[in-house]
Amino acid sequence: DPAATESAEGVEVSPHTVDRAADGRHLCVALQHLRSGEQLELEIVRQGQLAESNQVLYQALDLARPTTTPGPLQQANALDRLAANEGRRGLVTRANNYTSDALKIRAKHLGKDSLGYANALLNAADWYRFSAQFKRERDLEHEALAILERQLGPQDPFLAVPLIRIATSHIAQHAHV
Repeated sequence: DPAATESAEGVEVSPHTVDRAADGRHLCVALQHLRSGEQLELEIVRQGQLAESNQVLYQALDLARPTTTPGPLQQANALDRLAANEGRRGLVTRANNYTSDALKIRAKHLGKDSLGYANALLNAADWYRFSAQFKRERDLEHEALAILERQLGPQDPFLAVPLIRIATSHIAQHAHV
């Protein structure tokens, strides 16, 4: 992406990811969100105010990038929550971008051949299935399967998880048509 920038961790993120906040009160809310986990966002979501929930997350990300306190996994988790919110609002392209950015952060932080990254790929694949993007879902599941085979060996029973997911993705795709 030619308009992409680098965060404090050197991970490339799209410019849509962060919305600048000018109001100091909102920054305090964002900082509170970072410190208290998901509770503030969940309360806003429960009240049906997804746009406001996203605003809090944008501000939390804005605060997280220049500081060393929130780690890259916290940033990736915030991006996952943004993706979920945007998906619920029907903004699939934006949700895809957030999901992709979260995976980039996890790949850099966890390593592209780690079990943690394989798990992140499987979690991201859930979004793509939910949004009926079956080919992208299976691409992530195949990538996770390859990592798991290298890390656990070809006979490990856990390999059944991505294999079953790949098979059910084909079934879901044919049922969706």
